[in-house]
Amino acid sequence: MLEDTLPRVFDNILVDSLVVNITTCARAVSILNTRDYNNGKQYASDPAYRLAKHLFAYGSNKVAGAYDCPAAQTAADAAMLLLDQINFTGAGVYKGAMSTTLQQQADVLAQILDKFNNNLNELVC
Repeated sequence: MLEDTLPRVFDNILVDSLVVNITTCARAVSILNTRDYNNGKQYASDPAYRLAKHLFAYGSNKVAGAYDCPAAQTAADAAMLLLDQINFTGAGVYKGAMSTTLQQQADVLAQILDKFNNNLNELVC
């Protein structure tokens, strides 16, 4: 099922040379597990990894035919932009380079996407 949602792309909003292609299940699983793709280290406390996890799950749900929800789509668009701004690649630490405001924004967006992904009726769609 996961392979049916691939390939996917992160970091393709801003005009820059960094594009993160997610083409393998191993890469997708590392994002969903909030793990560094290169060394397997867990970064669940890093807001960027949490946001990437929920954004990836949102995209997978949409590919699988999940319902439309403007609030979740707006959060997904903002999440993609935020991850692009910090050059998220799925490797390394991001929390230390993110301002407190950016960390809070990442957490809020991740919470919105998590509610959508878990079909919680807290979102107005």
